[in-house]
Amino acid sequence: MMISPMMYVESEIKGKSLEEMLRKIRGLKQEIGRLRNKVETSQFEDIIIEPSPITQLKVYKDYLKYAIKEFEASGGEYHMSIKEKKVAAFDADIENIVSVELEYGGFLCGSERRKVYFDEDKIKTERISYRVAYGPDNCFFLDMNKESFLSELRDIGIGEWKHKYYDPYVLDGIQWELVIRYTNKRCRKYWGSNAFPYNFREVLELMEMEE
Repeated sequence: MMISPMMYVESEIKGKSLEEMLRKIRGLKQEIGRLRNKVETSQFEDIIIEPSPITQLKVYKDYLKYAIKEFEASGGEYHMSIKEKKVAAFDADIENIVSVELEYGGFLCGSERRKVYFDEDKIKTERISYRVAYGPDNCFFLDMNKESFLSELRDIGIGEWKHKYYDPYVLDGIQWELVIRYTNKRCRKYWGSNAFPYNFREVLELMEMEE
């Protein structure tokens, strides 16, 4: 049974020396890496563990966030890793996003490329399925605007993704590509073939696409 982040800080972080806090923080980061690797090598198979590895991973990330806050509140100076700086840079750039495109599918099941872009605060979509192009489609994102879409995108944590996920032992299967474009014409691209980031399902849900 996992405890809440606040209870974790109370029992494991508060009252410790700065050196002890840092050891706990390093241990949390190691456990997060272990859990991420476990989930990303499972290929979305159902793992019968309660709580699931994905749930454990999310809780440990909360532990880490609150542990760092307590460390800094106690006078410590936390230095972000290269990966953490990458996540921070992605999050800082969220408001400059002009479009998000996701292509997902395979030869046998078909694929779709869906583009989300913005008209002021409204969400617009374009869809391409196989070789058939569709115009703007207004049946998606009925209860969401630009602000809420970008907020949910930030919560997913795409900034920690690798740019390529690949399983060389699976032929055909599922391929995907995520392209995020920004106001200054920059873009970030992520790609995969039969391998996925641990939180890829959350991107599918945000884009209102089915597995």
